[in-house]
Amino acid sequence: MEVTLNALDTLFFRDGKPFARGDETWADSNFPPNPSVIYGAMRTALATIEGREIPFKNIPTELKEDKFAVQGLYYRVGNSSYLPLPLDYVQYKSDEGKHKSGETIDVHRLEISFCKSVLSTKKSFLKYLLHPKGFQQAEGLDGGLISETELKKYLLGGAETTQAHKMGDFLNTEPKIGIGRDNETRVAEEGLLYRVDMKRPNGIEMRVVSMANGYTAAELNKTIANLGGEMKLIHLQSVAERNELTIQKNTPTLHQGRFKIYLSTPAIFTRLGWQPDLERFGIKATLVAACVGKPQSIGGYDIQKNEPKPMLRAVPAGSVFYYETEEESSKIAALHGESLSDVISEQGFGIAFLGNFNTPISK
Repeated sequence: MEVTLNALDTLFFRDGKPFARGDETWADSNFPPNPSVIYGAMRTALATIEGREIPFKNIPTELKEDKFAVQGLYYRVGNSSYLPLPLDYVQYKSDEGKHKSGETIDVHRLEISFCKSVLSTKKSFLKYLLHPKGFQQAEGLDGGLISETELKKYLLGGAETTQAHKMGDFLNTEPKIGIGRDNETRVAEEGLLYRVDMKRPNGIEMRVVSMANGYTAAELNKTIANLGGEMKLIHLQSVAERNELTIQKNTPTLHQGRFKIYLSTPAIFTRLGWQPDLERFGIKATLVAACVGKPQSIGGYDIQKNEPKPMLRAVPAGSVFYYETEEESSKIAALHGESLSDVISEQGFGIAFLGNFNTPISK
């Protein structure tokens, strides 16, 4: 099923930074939310459908991964679909200041050279170095979004330069200021003044593609649910005409046995830390280059145990990994559109797409 999440109010998604009494007065918002937040909201909505209610204690077993799973997350702006910008696209410093809010931004794909320095992983040296053209000054586009059309060109190996949007251009910031009060005297307590970074989506929709055995999208239609902190409300709307991503499962062209993996959602790699464990899928390949963003902290609160969940470290969406292999193309193609996350993959973490690695390599 495919469902649109329409915000009925401002939204707030905490980042992993501590927000304890007396330590911090400003709570940052992390938009878009982690897949686990959306997964939890939708699973609760399914469990509370009128006439099919599931007792709270039975939700984990009756809606486990073979019954419900998030299979895709993307965004809609107008009539176009968008995903996180691959991190091997950068904005040149010389182009800064030319962008007005809402306009597209020119971004440029990093070039590849043989690496002669000591950039090493635990097992081997990275063979190639990613860098801006002519080693000019550049930086990643924070919160960058790329259209599905341009992403397909990128995965086919083209699009050295493309246009991107900034997620922030579609969000209105509406900070909330509050203060804690004594429950008995109703007098403000010292040290409890706080400010929360609320966001209101403006012109952008979140869309979820999921598997829910025994349910239909129509049953979720017009459902009101909570999403994120502060118990804010969203409206779930089933998509009558599927606009699901049309990135096809094309067999990648293994130019000299090379391919790349693009993450459309954050991924948690427990075995190798910051890179996918392809051997888990029966694929032998050597990582030769990578463009990985800052790790994200994935936490949450376990309502059943009444305690915080263990904090996990995730590789951010948009990260790209370059490989060389001797495997058959059909074997590699089986990874396209699947989750590579080592844990909680059913929540939508680690959804990956394969791309051609046919970029010229300079000496």
